[in-house]
Amino acid sequence: GAAGSRQGPLPLSEPRRLAVSQRVTCATTVGDIQIEVHDDWAPIGANRFLRLVKCGFFDGCAIFRAIPNFLAQFGISPESTKNAAWKAEGEVKDDPLRPDIPMKIGTMAFAGHGDNSRSTHVFFTLSDSTGLGKSSPWEAPFAQVEDAASLATLKRIETKYGDIVDQGKIWHGYEYLRTNFPDLTYINSCKIVGDFSTECPAPPLAASLSQALQAVPAIPGKIAKRFGVPVPLVLLVLVAVVAAIVIFFCVSMMPSKQPQHYGGGPGPYGSPQYQMVGR
Repeated sequence: GAAGSRQGPLPLSEPRRLAVSQRVTCATTVGDIQIEVHDDWAPIGANRFLRLVKCGFFDGCAIFRAIPNFLAQFGISPESTKNAAWKAEGEVKDDPLRPDIPMKIGTMAFAGHGDNSRSTHVFFTLSDSTGLGKSSPWEAPFAQVEDAASLATLKRIETKYGDIVDQGKIWHGYEYLRTNFPDLTYINSCKIVGDFSTECPAPPLAASLSQALQAVPAIPGKIAKRFGVPVPLVLLVLVAVVAAIVIFFCVSMMPSKQPQHYGGGPGPYGSPQYQMVGR
């Protein structure tokens, strides 16, 4: 998308905070889902989710893993560039688990594969007794679906494919899904209710880079004066260093042929009875 559109990478951990404890509406191919986001349940997770929504990451996402009476999981964009950008930004820290918050039907949390592994995968619980969120800190609930119409929408999510989708094959695009799983439920769009801006909040890394760039023009002169060398030589060295960094970044952003497969431990990625295919 164009600059300023609702997409972009995530923060490394805690970015500039968006207003939370608010409502998100996700329009799906089987109906709308109203989500109540609770900052006090899991501040880092809630803010992460809201940033993903704000940046349009979930728009067009397939609910690729839906197991009856267990969970409905999504969080791999149909656009490989989005997946790569958010992967490059890293994962966020866990929130403390809140034993006082039950994982009833319609609860939302992040799917993960170990401590501090929350990225872009989230799930709805599809029953009141899934066993999730009890011991895995990455499964700290951050939101809840409450209203009857939205809960009815959750029940209409297609679950006949269960856990057989190979996540590695959809990380680079959705052709595999459309060919082999034509009846999957999709999220058309997610929006923060009452938020009409289109800006995707920049992660802290980008904000820091912007501030640093403002000081760039004075750097060569300071270095030349400090070491007693000509300014053109300093500029040549700086250009070489920047070029090396850019090349390294471009190489690291190239999608691997074998993207990371999540698994291990209890929870959405690795429950023994729901082991991910293709690990």
